[in-house]
Amino acid sequence: MQERQQQMYTCVSATVSDMHTAGEPLRIIEKVTPDPLLLSQRTSLLALRRHLSDNCDWLRRFVVLEPRGHADMYAAYLIRPACHPQADVSVLFLHNDGYSTMCGHAVIALAKYGASRGLVEATPPRTTVNIECPCGLVRAVYHHGDEDNPDSSSFISVPAFLDATYNNFTVQLEDQSSKQFTELTLNFDLAYGGAYYVILPARQLGLDIQTDAVDLLIRICQQLKAAISSRVDVSRNELLCPDLAFIYGVILTDGRDGELESDNLCVFADGEVDRSPTGSGVTARVAAQAAKGQVRQDGVWRTFRNSKTGSVMLGRLAEEVDAASGTVRVEVSGRAFFTGSGVLTAETGDPMLPGFRVK
Repeated sequence: MQERQQQMYTCVSATVSDMHTAGEPLRIIEKVTPDPLLLSQRTSLLALRRHLSDNCDWLRRFVVLEPRGHADMYAAYLIRPACHPQADVSVLFLHNDGYSTMCGHAVIALAKYGASRGLVEATPPRTTVNIECPCGLVRAVYHHGDEDNPDSSSFISVPAFLDATYNNFTVQLEDQSSKQFTELTLNFDLAYGGAYYVILPARQLGLDIQTDAVDLLIRICQQLKAAISSRVDVSRNELLCPDLAFIYGVILTDGRDGELESDNLCVFADGEVDRSPTGSGVTARVAAQAAKGQVRQDGVWRTFRNSKTGSVMLGRLAEEVDAASGTVRVEVSGRAFFTGSGVLTAETGDPMLPGFRVK
């Protein structure tokens, strides 16, 4: 079995383009040999996501993990023709532990990629790219720059909402050095922006997202996500299908909800730290703030800043979709940049195929 797998991997190659949005990497998978979706039934994008996860996870490991990637690498697998009739492209999102349902930083990058690389016909000063994500169809726009204005991208989110606000929620967190457990009582929001996030001020945990070490923030966020996921069933929400119903990340904020500027840091998947302010996280934060009356549909952009890199995204309430359910659409804007391109290959006899993690 192992020998057969080695033989298969030595036939693998992946053509990729690398970008970053606000510092967060994106590896765009343009072509894969052999095609992992060749024998799949293209009934829906979620069906392809399940197929890739269950039968062809070697692609994610090959592209995302070491030695071709790293523990914080993120990838987008382009699928054409798109599954959705109104989409220009469908995309699956890959990270260190599996498959995301939405990725705002990737959508921002793919808007620029689509307009620059012929995915759609460029129509300056604005080019629209309709991108089908696992959470639904997202309309992205690439704003072509000129001598006076830098380029940027924006997108209108899928319907987003505040699922619930939890007060006096007790958790036990372990201190790594003493191995002692501390019980904390927390107040937090559980909000959906294409993916589910736990959102709370870092000070509730005795943390500072500007000055505390990233390793400490990762460890606490992972414990917190596990504790909340074990007791909160997001699949109860009838607005979502089961494929989307899981807590994806924890967003620690500076507590300035509803203000014109706010810092945050998101830890998602298996301890990945977003270098950007997190596009779907910005969506979730604005949706939560809208539900609390902290923001309104006034056209005002709010600045969201990553507490470690200082990178910026903008967000604003774009539309109130349904008053009864509290769903809204959020517009998010940011800048993306190309960083490279190439072909990932495998060599016969490489014992590290398809990929590994040390973190």
